[in-house]
Amino acid sequence: IALGDDSYFLKVLLTNKGGGVQQVVLTQFDDASRLGREVYNADGSPRQLHLIPGYKRPWKPELSFEPEYVDLKATLSDPKAKPAKMDFSESKLSAPSYVMLHYPSRDDPRRARDDKGEVIGDDDNYPLAELGDRTWTVASIEPGRVVFETEVGAPYFLTLRKTFTLAPKDYDFKFNVEIEPLPGHAKGMGAFRYQIVGPLGMPIEGEWYTTTYRTAYVGWSDAAGKARRAVEDPTSIHYKSGSDKIPRGGVFHYAAVGTQFFASAIAPDGDYTERDQPWEYVRATREYDAAQAAIDGEVYASENAFLYDISVRAVSTLLDIAPGETVRHNYIIYNGPMKVGLLRQLEGARAVDPELVQNYQVKYQLATLTDYHSPHFFGRFANAIYWADIVIFMTNVMHSLLGFLHSLVGSWGLSIMLTTVMVKLCLIVPSRRQQAINMKMQAQIKTIKPQLDELQAKYKDNFMELSQEKAKLFKKAGIRQSAQMGGCLLLFLQMPILMGLYFCLQESIFFRLTPFLWMQNLAAPDMLAWWGEGIPFISTPSARFGSLSFLYLGPFFNILPLAAVSLFYLQQKFTMPPPTDDMQVTQQKMMKYMLAFSALFFYKVAAGLCVYFIVSGLWSLLERKLIPKPKIDEDAVQRALAANKEAADAKPTGWLARKLADAKERMEEMQKQSENTRQIRNDPKPENGNQSRAERRAAKKKKK
Repeated sequence: IALGDDSYFLKVLLTNKGGGVQQVVLTQFDDASRLGREVYNADGSPRQLHLIPGYKRPWKPELSFEPEYVDLKATLSDPKAKPAKMDFSESKLSAPSYVMLHYPSRDDPRRARDDKGEVIGDDDNYPLAELGDRTWTVASIEPGRVVFETEVGAPYFLTLRKTFTLAPKDYDFKFNVEIEPLPGHAKGMGAFRYQIVGPLGMPIEGEWYTTTYRTAYVGWSDAAGKARRAVEDPTSIHYKSGSDKIPRGGVFHYAAVGTQFFASAIAPDGDYTERDQPWEYVRATREYDAAQAAIDGEVYASENAFLYDISVRAVSTLLDIAPGETVRHNYIIYNGPMKVGLLRQLEGARAVDPELVQNYQVKYQLATLTDYHSPHFFGRFANAIYWADIVIFMTNVMHSLLGFLHSLVGSWGLSIMLTTVMVKLCLIVPSRRQQAINMKMQAQIKTIKPQLDELQAKYKDNFMELSQEKAKLFKKAGIRQSAQMGGCLLLFLQMPILMGLYFCLQESIFFRLTPFLWMQNLAAPDMLAWWGEGIPFISTPSARFGSLSFLYLGPFFNILPLAAVSLFYLQQKFTMPPPTDDMQVTQQKMMKYMLAFSALFFYKVAAGLCVYFIVSGLWSLLERKLIPKPKIDEDAVQRALAANKEAADAKPTGWLARKLADAKERMEEMQKQSENTRQIRNDPKPENGNQSRAERRAAKKKKK
């Protein structure tokens, strides 16, 4: 049964099998393949995004394999058409989403019992599949509204009613549950607890490069009213056989499954409190079916758990309904961008009511799908020091800035380049200052190269002494090493902007499938040329899994990451001061090796982010070129060093100066003695190291 058509923002296909949702299509967004490219229909038109496909999608490790598309368009084309009959036993349709299951009550004969017939446990962890498998009665079909009904017999004696309602310009559809007693129902008997199963089979686009697969999210407010969020990835869900239960400890707001750009979420719709809210707990589970079994049959099945299908399951409170009482639980089922706030930037025929977006973000707290700290220790620490808030703020600023620039130039690629220039202009004063300081320091170090070589030769076996003497030499030559700390400050100032732009590019639905120059998708690698899936360790399908998966680069040759890393190398070469000792030589070599190694991880970065790094690197090189070279008077530096040496060699005059010189001399002598003592302790024992105490005492007296 179809809700909506191409004039709606959502097209929803319902089914009386389980009274659930068979398919959800987002009409304003295009579909993407496993390779991260546009998907086209047979007539050459872009295919609409099937967020919940509704049909089985067999999987193969080869990325060139795309699951067969099952055309359900006939049932979606006309919302007034009669319901289409489908044979579920023989079709390619998958299990429906958002079905209702229920748990056996304590007086249900199907409840688990021991040998004596006693009920095992206070609750049952496994719902009965009966309500999800049965055919529900279609009680009503109206434009934009469908009602399903079914009855549950002894010991429950209940009528269950599910109502789905869809408005044309919404990214959610309403889902209402009503439970009414039947004759024979009595309070205290057949206590009812139901479960809502979330979305199934959400596709992963750009499977070879993305770092965000299907992920489960649960949002709630704690007892203090603070927004909270829990996240579970497919791997942890698989190995734990389902996530931990998130129990009621506040008010639940949503349970969702999200991919990189889109989410499908169910949210209670009403002013619920902790006492009267419909859910007892929520947990995420791995979903297993015949199509999934094909995955497990592969050689790499034990290593590709991150690709498994998952869902969320919201479990209601225990309902002991009195005769004549009706229980109503109202929900919305949101299907749209993970970054809900981006709906505000849609214009023209795609524009969304700002009040509706506000409800998504605030009332249902769907903003926390993205605007929340990371789910680990560092994320909690960043949140505690308000760093996460700063990065979230900058991410939203970048979204707004890029949207504004796009409205001016009409190109998202040019918008990224203009944003880069604007960021650099904001930081031009501290950047130029730091560049000038680095250039001056490099020139000054070159003037004292002979003295540094002498110190290196003299103290090559004593690193501490060498460091102290180098510090003295730099001070005499007027070189302030502390000035380099400004570079760290500049990097710290840029980090929120860089991280904001990174997350912006990761979240933005506008960069997705957007072409620029030869790039087909700004949210994916540039994919300059297809080099196939036959290069060992580099592009073979099996290389994606296992301990050497970091070597896997994918089936495409990408040029932008190599250009970006080359610019990183040039920046490092021009800005790094010359080494003054062997340790610094080694450190700089290690940094070069690390830069080359980082190219492996940078290779699959989104093209839009590469454009930012390339423009940023070119700007920095140009900025350095335009800064005038510092003029260093080498003779003046040498005269200053000579004057300092003469002053150090001259005997101090005056009582205080002599006392200070003596104290300094004693301190240096004590330091040398301490170093000699440490050296003796570290030296191996002499051949006569096993002398008696009397022999050692005699040797010590002789030495004195």
